[in-house]
Amino acid sequence: MTPRTLHQCFVRDLGLTPKEWMRGERMVAARHLLREGRMVKDVAKMLGFTTSRDFAREFQWFYDVSPSGFQRIEWQRARWQNE
Repeated sequence: MTPRTLHQCFVRDLGLTPKEWMRGERMVAARHLLREGRMVKDVAKMLGFTTSRDFAREFQWFYDVSPSGFQRIEWQRARWQNE
């Protein structure tokens, strides 16, 4: 399969380009790692971001919350469920 054909299949079947799909998958992985309590800078490095600032910007854009804000919300949710 040529790169062009792959791109066309992605757009046709998923409504996303391969790059957009990969971006989403990276953010899903980030969410799981942050829920595990990993540090933001470690998650950024694990997912191949150049800096934790780049990662935080991408996460904020994708989820409309900062990575540390997401962790706070998840921690509060877990605490509430355990009470």
